[in-house]
Amino acid sequence: MKRLILAACALIVCSGISGCGSSADSLMKDQIDILNKIADAMEDQNPQAKLEELAKKLQENAKKMEALKPTQAEMKKLNEKYGPELQKAMQKWIAAMQKNVSKVTNLKFDDIMKNLGGKK
Repeated sequence: MKRLILAACALIVCSGISGCGSSADSLMKDQIDILNKIADAMEDQNPQAKLEELAKKLQENAKKMEALKPTQAEMKKLNEKYGPELQKAMQKWIAAMQKNVSKVTNLKFDDIMKNLGGKK
């Protein structure tokens, strides 16, 4: 009975480790998910602490990706697979920032960009 319990525990641990998200593929999925959560938190005007927590997760995830040292070929595959999804998440995040900038400062993003000499 003891061996059965140990074997079951070992199986659970091994399956948990293999699904932990150490691959570049799962890290990219996490990055997209975190960006979407940040945008949602900004839109919902969550407390600053929540945004800081999510930003920390985003940085940690990026460090994990960097530690994997994916090759250019691997990064190209990831970009082909997740590029549109990542771009959509980034656009959502930018839109949330633009919305919050105008709420906090009573300025529109376009006006800020004009004042900075940028183009819309």
